[in-house]
This record gives sequence, C-alpha cells and structure tokens, in this order.
Amino acid sequence: MISGRLLDLLDQIARKVRLSNAPFGGIQVVFCGDFYQLPPVADHTKPNDDFAFKARCWKDLNMKVMLLKSFFRQKDFKY
Repeated sequence: MISGRLLDLLDQIARKVRLSNAPFGGIQVVFCGDFYQLPPVADHTKPNDDFAFKARCWKDLNMKVMLLKSFFRQKDFKY
C-alpha cells in the first residue's frame, strides 16, 4: 500500500546514503503486494501520490515477478 511518491522518496534516500546512482543505491529490495486489493494510503491530490507503479523510479527497477500460488495462511479454500 505504498504510494509512488513515497517509493520515489525512499529511492532518493537510498541513493544518497549509498552514494550510488543505481536504483535504491544498489540495495536489493523485495516488494510484495497485490494491486487488486486496497489502494495506497496517500493524498491523491499530490503528484505521484498514487499506486507504486506510478513512481518515477518504477521503470528503472528491473524487477522479476514471482507469482505465489500456494495457500499457507488459510486452510479453507473458499477464502
């Protein structure tokens, strides 16, 4: 539920701390979530204060998508 604006801010901080222009300063970052669930908690009147995939840094992240298919939390498959 992170906003694009916050994701860009975290990217900028990591780059400055690590003294690197690589995305997130070269730190390996793991994202998990479901964009079909709740929207980010944000002020939608501000630029990039929407879904994380609208962040300026999103296209530079070179992510690998993993699809999780096994149920671990629920034993009732109805949920």
